Amino acid sequence: MGDDDGQLVASDTLDALDRRHRVSWDAFDAQDLDAYMDFFAPELVWTGIDGRTIDFAALRQQVRGQFERGIKRTATSYEREAVSLDGEQVIETLTQTSEVTLNAFGVVRRDIVLQRRGSYRWSRQSGTWRVAEANITSETFKTNRWRLAWFGQL
Repeated sequence: MGDDDGQLVASDTLDALDRRHRVSWDAFDAQDLDAYMDFFAPELVWTGIDGRTIDFAALRQQVRGQFERGIKRTATSYEREAVSLDGEQVIETLTQTSEVTLNAFGVVRRDIVLQRRGSYRWSRQSGTWRVAEANITSETFKTNRWRLAWFGQL
Protein backbone atom coordinates (compact mmCIF):
# COMPACT_ATOMS: atom_id res chain seq x y z
CA MET A 1 0.00 0.00 0.00
CA GLY A 2 1.41 3.42 -0.86
CA ASP A 3 0.67 7.00 -1.74
CA ASP A 4 0.20 8.68 -5.10
CA ASP A 5 3.95 9.29 -5.48
CA GLY A 6 4.62 5.57 -5.40
CA GLN A 7 6.30 5.51 -1.98
CA LEU A 8 5.39 2.14 -0.58
CA VAL A 9 4.93 1.48 3.09
CA ALA A 10 6.68 -1.77 3.91
CA SER A 11 4.46 -4.70 4.86
CA ASP A 12 6.32 -5.13 8.14
CA THR A 13 5.42 -1.52 9.01
CA LEU A 14 1.76 -2.16 8.21
CA ASP A 15 1.89 -5.32 10.34
CA ALA A 16 3.38 -3.29 13.20
CA LEU A 17 0.61 -0.68 12.92
CA ASP A 18 -2.02 -3.43 12.90
CA ARG A 19 -0.49 -4.91 16.08
CA ARG A 20 -0.51 -1.46 17.72
CA HIS A 21 -4.22 -1.07 16.89
CA ARG A 22 -5.02 -4.47 18.43
CA VAL A 23 -3.01 -3.75 21.59
CA SER A 24 -4.77 -0.40 22.03
CA TRP A 25 -8.23 -1.99 21.63
CA ASP A 26 -7.37 -4.67 24.18
CA ALA A 27 -6.13 -2.00 26.60
CA PHE A 28 -9.30 0.05 26.11
CA ASP A 29 -11.51 -3.00 26.61
CA ALA A 30 -9.58 -3.84 29.80
CA GLN A 31 -9.86 -0.18 30.85
CA ASP A 32 -6.10 -0.03 31.32
CA LEU A 33 -5.55 3.71 30.93
CA ASP A 34 -1.74 3.64 30.91
CA ALA A 35 -1.56 0.85 28.33
CA TYR A 36 -4.16 2.56 26.14
CA MET A 37 -2.41 5.93 26.27
CA ASP A 38 0.86 4.25 25.22
CA PHE A 39 -0.75 4.14 21.74
CA PHE A 40 -0.28 7.93 21.54
CA ALA A 41 2.89 10.03 21.45
CA PRO A 42 3.40 12.46 24.36
CA GLU A 43 3.33 15.36 21.86
CA LEU A 44 -0.06 14.26 20.48
CA VAL A 45 -2.24 16.84 18.75
CA TRP A 46 -5.82 15.59 18.25
CA THR A 47 -8.06 17.72 16.04
CA GLY A 48 -11.75 16.94 16.25
CA ILE A 49 -14.38 17.46 13.55
CA ASP A 50 -15.17 20.84 15.13
CA GLY A 51 -11.58 21.99 14.55
CA ARG A 52 -10.70 22.09 18.24
CA THR A 53 -7.46 20.49 19.29
CA ILE A 54 -6.53 18.65 22.44
CA ASP A 55 -3.21 17.35 23.67
CA PHE A 56 -2.12 14.10 25.28
CA ALA A 57 -3.13 15.18 28.81
CA ALA A 58 -6.62 16.27 27.71
CA LEU A 59 -7.18 13.02 25.80
CA ARG A 60 -6.05 11.04 28.86
CA GLN A 61 -8.57 12.94 30.98
CA GLN A 62 -11.37 12.26 28.47
CA VAL A 63 -10.57 8.55 28.32
CA ARG A 64 -10.44 8.33 32.12
CA GLY A 65 -13.92 9.89 32.17
CA GLN A 66 -15.18 7.32 29.67
CA PHE A 67 -13.88 4.49 31.87
CA GLU A 68 -15.61 6.00 34.90
CA ARG A 69 -18.98 6.04 33.07
CA GLY A 70 -19.48 2.30 33.31
CA ILE A 71 -18.17 0.85 30.05
CA LYS A 72 -18.93 -2.85 30.17
CA ARG A 73 -17.92 -4.08 26.73
CA THR A 74 -16.22 -2.75 23.63
CA ALA A 75 -15.54 -4.08 20.15
CA THR A 76 -13.53 -2.13 17.61
CA SER A 77 -12.60 -2.61 13.98
CA TYR A 78 -11.22 -0.43 11.24
CA GLU A 79 -10.89 -0.21 7.50
CA ARG A 80 -7.64 1.27 6.28
CA GLU A 81 -8.37 3.45 3.26
CA ALA A 82 -4.91 4.81 2.52
CA VAL A 83 -1.42 4.83 3.92
CA SER A 84 1.60 6.86 2.85
CA LEU A 85 5.09 7.84 3.90
CA ASP A 86 6.02 11.36 4.94
CA GLY A 87 9.71 11.21 5.67
CA GLU A 88 10.13 8.94 8.68
CA GLN A 89 6.43 9.10 9.56
CA VAL A 90 3.45 7.15 8.27
CA ILE A 91 0.09 8.75 7.55
CA GLU A 92 -2.86 6.38 7.77
CA THR A 93 -6.42 7.22 6.74
CA LEU A 94 -9.04 4.91 8.15
CA THR A 95 -12.59 4.49 9.30
CA GLN A 96 -12.97 3.05 12.77
CA THR A 97 -16.14 1.46 14.10
CA SER A 98 -16.53 0.95 17.84
CA GLU A 99 -19.40 -0.69 19.65
CA VAL A 100 -19.66 0.14 23.33
CA THR A 101 -22.02 -1.16 26.01
CA LEU A 102 -22.56 1.08 29.03
CA ASN A 103 -24.07 -0.08 32.31
CA ALA A 104 -25.62 2.08 34.98
CA PHE A 105 -26.59 1.05 38.48
CA GLY A 106 -26.09 -2.59 37.50
CA VAL A 107 -29.59 -2.90 36.03
CA VAL A 108 -29.75 -0.78 32.89
CA ARG A 109 -27.64 -0.73 29.77
CA ARG A 110 -27.16 1.24 26.58
CA ASP A 111 -25.39 0.28 23.37
CA ILE A 112 -23.53 2.90 21.34
CA VAL A 113 -21.95 2.59 17.89
CA LEU A 114 -19.33 5.18 17.01
CA GLN A 115 -17.99 5.50 13.48
CA ARG A 116 -15.02 7.83 13.06
CA ARG A 117 -12.98 8.64 9.96
CA GLY A 118 -9.70 10.45 10.08
CA SER A 119 -6.03 10.59 9.24
CA TYR A 120 -3.42 9.58 11.76
CA ARG A 121 0.25 10.51 11.65
CA TRP A 122 2.42 7.84 13.22
CA SER A 123 5.97 8.38 14.44
CA ARG A 124 8.41 5.76 15.61
CA GLN A 125 9.66 6.48 19.12
CA SER A 126 12.10 4.21 20.92
CA GLY A 127 11.24 1.45 18.45
CA THR A 128 7.46 1.75 18.93
CA TRP A 129 4.96 3.29 16.53
CA ARG A 130 2.72 5.90 18.23
CA VAL A 131 0.05 8.27 16.94
CA ALA A 132 1.46 11.80 17.09
CA GLU A 133 -1.34 13.58 15.25
CA ALA A 134 -4.99 12.79 14.55
CA ASN A 135 -7.30 14.76 12.27
CA ILE A 136 -10.88 13.57 12.55
CA THR A 137 -12.95 14.34 9.45
CA SER A 138 -16.25 12.68 10.36
CA GLU A 139 -17.88 11.12 13.37
CA THR A 140 -21.31 9.58 13.87
CA PHE A 141 -22.97 8.09 16.92
CA LYS A 142 -25.88 5.69 16.99
CA THR A 143 -27.40 4.77 20.30
CA ASN A 144 -30.43 3.11 21.75
CA ARG A 145 -32.35 4.12 24.83
CA TRP A 146 -31.37 2.96 28.27
CA ARG A 147 -33.09 -0.35 28.91
CA LEU A 148 -33.28 -2.95 31.62
CA ALA A 149 -30.53 -5.52 31.41
CA TRP A 150 -31.47 -8.99 32.49
CA PHE A 151 -29.09 -11.20 34.39
CA GLY A 152 -26.37 -12.37 32.03
CA GLN A 153 -26.63 -9.23 29.85
CA LEU A 154 -24.61 -7.01 32.16
